[in-house]
Amino acid sequence: MTIIDILFWISIFSGGLLVLMLLLSIFSGLDLDMDVDLDTGDGDVSPGFGLTKSILTLLSVGSWVTKIMIAKEINVVVALLIGLAAGGIAIVLFVLVFKFFLSQEEEVNWDVADAIGQRAKVYVTVPADGKGIIQVMLGGTKRDLSAVSLDHQSFPTGAEVLIVDRNDDQMVVTNTDS
Repeated sequence: MTIIDILFWISIFSGGLLVLMLLLSIFSGLDLDMDVDLDTGDGDVSPGFGLTKSILTLLSVGSWVTKIMIAKEINVVVALLIGLAAGGIAIVLFVLVFKFFLSQEEEVNWDVADAIGQRAKVYVTVPADGKGIIQVMLGGTKRDLSAVSLDHQSFPTGAEVLIVDRNDDQMVVTNTDS
């Protein structure tokens, strides 16, 4: 078995395992990887790509590039150095891509208590002694919540109100000037 054959099988095995791990993490949430936490003094920082995936990327890309260099009759030592450099660059590129994707996440969970202190717009009139509906931005989305008036004042549709409290499943609102 020649060095080119060995590099071929290393790249096939490590690349296949890398693809399998990525597919498992995407479709099932199963993450068979270890992350390395770095202590920077400001708290722990995780690069986000994982040690196992980094090693598999280095092996897969590095062995393919080394195989190509050897096939082009470049010195084996130079081919290995070029392969290591290509594998390292591939890791850096993957980490940057993963960081970009993770930076695009948004917090979509919300709690009705998060509305307290926020301004809202009356959607259905809030009568002086009854309940209406207000719209408030929570978790990046406009939410419709049931509301009652704090000081028995009526608020027409379109009026801006301030949410000051929560009473069971209803928000307590008052004039924004209060």
